[in-house]
Amino acid sequence: MGKDADADKEEQKYICLPEIRKIVVDRLVEQKQYDKAAEYAKAGISLDSGRGVRWADTMWTKRLLEIYELQGNKPGQIKAARDLFVSSLGDAKYYHKLKALIPKDEWKQWLGQLIADTPFSKVGGFGVSNLADIYVEEKEMEELYEFIKANSKYNTDALDHYAHYTDSSHHEELLSMYVELLKKDASGKADVDKYPPIAASMECMQKLKGGKAAAHQLAVFFREVYRRRPSMMAAIKKF
Repeated sequence: MGKDADADKEEQKYICLPEIRKIVVDRLVEQKQYDKAAEYAKAGISLDSGRGVRWADTMWTKRLLEIYELQGNKPGQIKAARDLFVSSLGDAKYYHKLKALIPKDEWKQWLGQLIADTPFSKVGGFGVSNLADIYVEEKEMEELYEFIKANSKYNTDALDHYAHYTDSSHHEELLSMYVELLKKDASGKADVDKYPPIAASMECMQKLKGGKAAAHQLAVFFREVYRRRPSMMAAIKKF
């Protein structure tokens, strides 16, 4: 008993260290002392975040979510999952977890507020966006259309990834955006590296209503203007 007491005293002495706190929390969870484990995890969030420990709040909130799941504590799960969704800039894992936890008749309004409170990252590589993915899954096609317009000022990434999900009533406008952007991409000095991406975007154009004709007309324009660029002509030969 003396050794255990000494060990506990030593742990409490260094409980401010994340590694020691993790040992204590894990042991409490193993002993099914979930309330106490949650208290230590929440204290870890406050302490480590205040000290500027990188990603500490996320680490402890994830652990807190696990504890609440073991407890069957639904309100706790919702709060932790919401905090993780916001801090992760909209990670789909927490979106799906929240959707399973929130009553269906409350979900749309709840999600709207969650989206408003989340600082989503900009469109990433290949046009992928957590926010746009949510619009697709929720079948919020008008919101998706507005998202594409707002994120297609300089490149076709969002168009390539999401335009085919939108209502066909918007396809004419989206195709016009494609044509303008791809003509701009093709302008300037000859560059063999930019021709395959242009061709890939023209492939994506064809998924839209009227897209095959629009891609062909664009190819005709390119063949007229850039006929002395063999690499480009090879890239767009199928259109």
